[in-house]
Amino acid sequence: MDLGARREGLIGLLSKARRLTSIMIDLSIYSLAFGDKLAALEALAIEDEVDEIVRDAVALMSLAVRSPSQEGLAKGIVELAAAFDRASDAAGDMAQLALRGYPPHRYVTASAICCGEVVAALKSERSSEPLEAVDVVLVRRGGRSILSPEDMPILRGDVVIVRGALEAVYEAAEILGARPPRLESSVDAMLADETARGFARAKVLARAGYDASLYSLLAGDEVLARTILEMEEIMDLEITGLMEALTAQGAGRPGEVLAGYTFLSGLEDLSDAAARVAGVVVGGLAGEVLGMTVEDPWESYLQLEYSSPEPADLEELGLDEEGIVVVAARVGGRWVIPFVENPVLEKGDTVLAKIYAGQAGALKRFLESKGFTVRG
Repeated sequence: MDLGARREGLIGLLSKARRLTSIMIDLSIYSLAFGDKLAALEALAIEDEVDEIVRDAVALMSLAVRSPSQEGLAKGIVELAAAFDRASDAAGDMAQLALRGYPPHRYVTASAICCGEVVAALKSERSSEPLEAVDVVLVRRGGRSILSPEDMPILRGDVVIVRGALEAVYEAAEILGARPPRLESSVDAMLADETARGFARAKVLARAGYDASLYSLLAGDEVLARTILEMEEIMDLEITGLMEALTAQGAGRPGEVLAGYTFLSGLEDLSDAAARVAGVVVGGLAGEVLGMTVEDPWESYLQLEYSSPEPADLEELGLDEEGIVVVAARVGGRWVIPFVENPVLEKGDTVLAKIYAGQAGALKRFLESKGFTVRG
């Protein structure tokens, strides 16, 4: 195998690890939030795949990198692989607790659904035409995993991993004859106290930080990467405070409290993984192979420049209602993470957003109507 083929192999392996890790993180949070053992089993199956991919990637890297001039690239690949491994391990710990039957803590459940979108596992009890209410991100059929299947009919016995609003997940479940766990109270009720809101904020910060770190790698954006490293320090303090609050409250049964601690520990590890990716950028190791690892056909990152002369409250623009995941915003030369603070955009400010396969064309007109110019 020549050097070019080995690099292509590395890109494929690390891209798949990134994609699977992203699905696993959200799926494991869902499993712990709802006590869903099917979702936990699927998350753990993905963890096994990620572990194998990381081993293969490191082995292939040792063959592809042969000269001292490629030492920086080798370090970057090892750091990126380690970040994926750290994130998948954190998600695996959450899934293990759900699989062992620990009851979900209400703070974790509120955190999982606070932003309006979840990733869930549905066992199909009947065949169906391709699902339209949700995005199908993975289908497990007869021991085979199919990533991002497009226009794929669902067969009885398939395990379908879907992404969408909670009500859309329930709609898809009804079509498939699946029976996912349901909420016992409203989101507003679950977020009624300060600690619950702190849990939700930590989840959003950790998840957004992970996404933003991958964008910084793709764009070679050192400013954003340094912001991620600063966020990691903030997360350490916030997680410690939330653990202390959980201990002081003694809220819930012992099993529920353990679920809360495991959730917070997992978020801390996810933040650490984001910091490793950001460190690759700050250390000048973001080579061509690493950038191509992030840019894959299932998810895309858009750089949106706000072009309207009229200031606008980012939250009120309603991007999330169209399935656009806002990762970060650069306002007045400073990067901020939405949900931590809600920025007011002015002309020239930038929003980084993540969209899923096939959305770009349909969303361009919507974004332009909100005053944005799509730059990436």
